Amino acid sequence: MHRVTLIDRNDHERDVVLRRYVRPEILTAIPDVADVPALVMTLLEGRPVWETRWGSKWVSQAVDAMIALHEVDASGVNLPALATYGQKRYDPPRWTTDPVLWERAVELFHERVPNIDVGFVHRDFNPGNVLWVRDRLSGLVDWQSACVGPRSIDPAHCRLNLFHYNPTMADDVRTVWKQRSGLTFNPWADLASIIGTLDDIRGRRQPNSAMWAIEAALKIAVQALS
Repeated sequence: MHRVTLIDRNDHERDVVLRRYVRPEILTAIPDVADVPALVMTLLEGRPVWETRWGSKWVSQAVDAMIALHEVDASGVNLPALATYGQKRYDPPRWTTDPVLWERAVELFHERVPNIDVGFVHRDFNPGNVLWVRDRLSGLVDWQSACVGPRSIDPAHCRLNLFHYNPTMADDVRTVWKQRSGLTFNPWADLASIIGTLDDIRGRRQPNSAMWAIEAALKIAVQALS
């Protein structure tokens, strides 16, 4: 990450952030990065504020940011279609008591991405990419995965991260997003987000409250989609 000062012909200065992807394992493991090895981004004030601090205030402003970006018309921009994140292996985690659930989820994961409520999405909407100045959301960062796909993927990806800190806030994100957007949350998005991190989930030797919350969300998604 580099802070770069640009100076135009009229000596006007503008600070930007240059993010370069230079580690070979990242370039080969993440298709989005392989296509975009460097990004120039607007320099924004703020820092991430992790989930459990502000509760409903965090959820409210994060959801409003999601809805605002989902309203962006990206039809004239050559953005890729949303793709699921491939995994090295798809066998169920060892700690689960319901391997059939995970096997069915993997089957659904490999089906075609649904073409429902499609629009501009951030694709990596997680608390680390949301910046705050005091108690005000100041912006979103890390746009290398931005694409066109089901809008539900953004609240779902946010939920996946929140399960590790505060499952109640994870459910609040879905509820508030549905209320304010007027859209129906697609359970496929929860399933795609969870199975899209299966390698990490499988690597957990012992289940904890986050893993049980994730499995419960997966069960609801599979039941809705089957």
